[in-house]
Amino acid sequence: MLKTKFYDRKTIDPWITTTYMITRSTMSKQEVLQSFNQLSKDERIKIRKEFHLFDDYRRASIPKDLPKEELEKAFYMMIFVDANIIATEYDTTPTAAIMCIYMPCSPNDRVIVKGW
Repeated sequence: MLKTKFYDRKTIDPWITTTYMITRSTMSKQEVLQSFNQLSKDERIKIRKEFHLFDDYRRASIPKDLPKEELEKAFYMMIFVDANIIATEYDTTPTAAIMCIYMPCSPNDRVIVKGW
């Protein structure tokens, strides 16, 4: 069972904003947080591990001789594709899946934001 942990907006906004940059989500922050909170502790841990496995593959498959701008585009595109694949496996949103990579809480915490 998930424990509830309260955060202020100043703490959570950078975490959610970063995920929005990658996924270009049109969902509200509340909807995204709800999707994240619906994931179990085990699902969050498995999602994070899958991203790390995909990351190893991604680093090996992108040619190193690309110009920096193209390299960054390729990297973000692959993260976006990986997020969609993983989200489908766990019946969640790509944004919630990305949020599992670097959580501001333990995998066992439900995140509630004060002031929303």
